[in-house]
Amino acid sequence: MRRAVSFICFLTILVFSNLASAKVEELNLTVQFEMPPGFFQKECRDKVWKGMIAKWGGVTDSRGTPFIGKQVKKGGVEIPVISEPPLQGVMNDALTGLFEECGLAFVGEKKPGMLELSAEIKSFDVNVIKNRVSNDAASESMIRFIAQKGTASQVIDVGVELESKGAFGGKLKAVKKAADKLLLETLREIPKNEHMRELAKD
Repeated sequence: MRRAVSFICFLTILVFSNLASAKVEELNLTVQFEMPPGFFQKECRDKVWKGMIAKWGGVTDSRGTPFIGKQVKKGGVEIPVISEPPLQGVMNDALTGLFEECGLAFVGEKKPGMLELSAEIKSFDVNVIKNRVSNDAASESMIRFIAQKGTASQVIDVGVELESKGAFGGKLKAVKKAADKLLLETLREIPKNEHMRELAKD
């Protein structure tokens, strides 16, 4: 009899556990990034890295959470917002598209003395509160590039900070709009960055 009671208790805990997990998943809102047609061509007209060959090491996400922001409902309830597909994959596709359009050819196998380039997402948040009184928000991003060639290595941080009106406490559409803008402005900054441009001189 005791075994039967224990088994029933176990099933009850399992059911409530699954319900709790489902409830948590429902609290995560998702958005999809949108890239304007011809974006890479427009930003890479001068082919910054023309003629360069490198091994792409991919993108890692070291932010600690998958959230790109949050929507604040009435009553102060905060609902985390994630991207689908995840930001790591979105950023990897966006960066390879940008570099290749800007003249950098990626190869599958690294040869001695060849440049190896990888990236790490340090921050990407569209709900950074700058003024607690007015709830003014900003969007912040930081992408860390690691460039290795032979025994030499270089770390280059590229990021932006933007005003994101309406993203805090606004509708999900406002969060998505701020996230899209943050992604595009971050990508625009990369070929403009002095240290990233200097990679072509090595």
